[in-house]
Amino acid sequence: MSIQEKSSPSSATELVNHPNAQSRNLSPLLNPRSIAVVGASAQGGRATGAIRNLQVLGFSGDIYPINPKYEEILGLRCYPSLTAIPGEVDLVCIGIPSEKIQDVLEEAHRKGVPAAVIFASGYAEADENGKVRQAELEAFAQKSGMVICGPNCLGVLNLNAKACAYSSTPPDTVVAGDVALLSQSGSILVAMVRSMRGIGFSHMVSSGNEAVLDSADYLGHFVDDPHTRVLSAYLEGIKNPTRFIAVAERALDVGKPIIAIKSGKSAGGSAASAAHTGILAGSFEVQSAIFRQKGIVQCGDLDEFCEAIEMFQVSRRIPQGHGVGMFGISGGENALVMDHAAAVGLEIRPLTDNGRSKLAKLLPWYARPENPIDPTGSLIDDQEVFVKCIEVLAEEPHLHIILVSQDSPAAFDLVIAKNTVAAARRVGKPIVFFNNFSGPWKLEIVQMLREAGVPYLQGIRESLGAVKAYLDYHALRGNRQQALAQEAAGPVAARALKMLENAGPVLTEDASKSLLALYGFPVPPEALATNLSEAVAMADGMGYPVVLKVVSPDLPHKAAVGGVRLDLRGAQELKAAYEDMLGQVSRNKPDARIAGVLVQPMVKSGLEIILGIKRDPQFGPIVMFGLGGIFVEAIRQVSLRMAPISEGDAAEMILEVPAFGRLIELLYPGCEVTGVIVELLMRLSTLAVDIGSRIDDIDINPVILNPAKNSAMVVDALIVQRADKHHI
Repeated sequence: MSIQEKSSPSSATELVNHPNAQSRNLSPLLNPRSIAVVGASAQGGRATGAIRNLQVLGFSGDIYPINPKYEEILGLRCYPSLTAIPGEVDLVCIGIPSEKIQDVLEEAHRKGVPAAVIFASGYAEADENGKVRQAELEAFAQKSGMVICGPNCLGVLNLNAKACAYSSTPPDTVVAGDVALLSQSGSILVAMVRSMRGIGFSHMVSSGNEAVLDSADYLGHFVDDPHTRVLSAYLEGIKNPTRFIAVAERALDVGKPIIAIKSGKSAGGSAASAAHTGILAGSFEVQSAIFRQKGIVQCGDLDEFCEAIEMFQVSRRIPQGHGVGMFGISGGENALVMDHAAAVGLEIRPLTDNGRSKLAKLLPWYARPENPIDPTGSLIDDQEVFVKCIEVLAEEPHLHIILVSQDSPAAFDLVIAKNTVAAARRVGKPIVFFNNFSGPWKLEIVQMLREAGVPYLQGIRESLGAVKAYLDYHALRGNRQQALAQEAAGPVAARALKMLENAGPVLTEDASKSLLALYGFPVPPEALATNLSEAVAMADGMGYPVVLKVVSPDLPHKAAVGGVRLDLRGAQELKAAYEDMLGQVSRNKPDARIAGVLVQPMVKSGLEIILGIKRDPQFGPIVMFGLGGIFVEAIRQVSLRMAPISEGDAAEMILEVPAFGRLIELLYPGCEVTGVIVELLMRLSTLAVDIGSRIDDIDINPVILNPAKNSAMVVDALIVQRADKHHI
């Protein structure tokens, strides 16, 4: 059974209420009082490295090296076995080959050791034998209740408690603080240990294959940890999406941001992740959409990662909107920043007339009183004028965060930093200092800014991305609405489930529309004709023009075999089209079962969109929105969210399809259709909550919008049930 099959939730509400959403007790692992290290040797190695790192950190508890060949290692008494240790042991670090580890775990269990770290590789990431070995490890943990980090990992560090079970690069340069780091890659953790950015860490965890403890376990512990304020993670795969989403929602509720890098965007990256840790990477597009929905800050690389951590760790002020004010002494660099700001969606908004008037009194006559402010270099040494310029930005009601752009190291960086600190003491809005390039930095400047609550960021692209993430995160928290998660099925769910029970694997168009109509989707009046006379009578009753569509459970894409005729304007046209359509379908698909011909009024043309639900093997029903009709393949812009969604989620989904907005502006200037689409997406979300566990796909394409009337009509739909209709 695959990871996805094993962990797939049966419904959207299960993600919120799943019993495994509760955090596991990781204290013996992350805050041990005594540690045994198996495999320590005078020749060095990973186990010996773990002892050395404990000594480097200054661990105050008991350390027990285990190796029958030695009496002493690194000045510590060495024991022949775990059972020979006289006292209790909270944590055992195992630094021996994988094929010998199970015996050590059994001995540890007999002694009552509650936690272990396994450094060794040779498990699910290796080969079939390794997968068997990892399955045995999982079974042992379930039987014993032991919490186990790894295998195939570097271990754990608790910087505030000065405790670790960590086998790699000495953490002598790491600063204790309030950022927790989880990494499924050991080398990524080492990179952060040696990053020299001065990030203060509460915990650093290399989780490896996550055979027992997974990312949700560690992140859940960090959410509850009073010494952790910011969570960060490098993820190759999400083993248990149920708990992961529950933890992400809890982190958002308590205001502890999760900053993450998720590898596996490309086919090669996904394959590399699976080979590295044995964890399947999953759908990158779906995971990215869910990250946005749940407030997880997603970074593309380690540079973005570090800047986002700095932004969220240092800044404590909450922005009340997305407006950006900026001060920079270089006109050229300001222009470059403006270009990148537009690319990431940051709004550097014009000043009000009042703001321009105040600024004009402060600046030389040849400086433009605009946002961003360019004082032309003449006011660098005048701290009072600098601060007043920042105050002008802060007084603008539509500006909510202030950026100070300054190259550092550079001639004026210390002066600008001091002025920025002075401004931060007089201004209540968040202020950010950023360097236009990534490079060397002055510790004096960084410390000065951080003490004033001003993040020091590096690189235009990375800095602006971190600022945008900060604004988006707080907007999501401030405007978070209760999604339509329902404890029990909705009022029409029983009827919808009955319709599915009586249908085949693929619902025909008329059956699909009937189910959608239960949830309030607008569908045209239509009727199923079983012969030509019925079709003519139905069309005469509806009024022309009409559409004919063949109805068959074997033809989900009926247009491809000639099973659709449009814009028929009279009985004679209808008769000819009816015979021709059935003849063409018979020639193209002679074995197709024909239930009849659907007759419906021709819907007036308009802008076409697509709505849908796709069951993700990890996260369950995913709601989709995009341009429909010919644009589905031509433009391929869609947005995704995990059901259930809120109205805020629905509005964001529309904004994430920019081609839709441009078409509205071009074809229907002044018309507003956002409200009707939000309503349709919310209805689709309710449907997904009610019956999503029974559905593989819902394809509603096209939905024809009439922007002039602010209305919509479902023209075609297809519902595909799960192969096992009785899945719960």
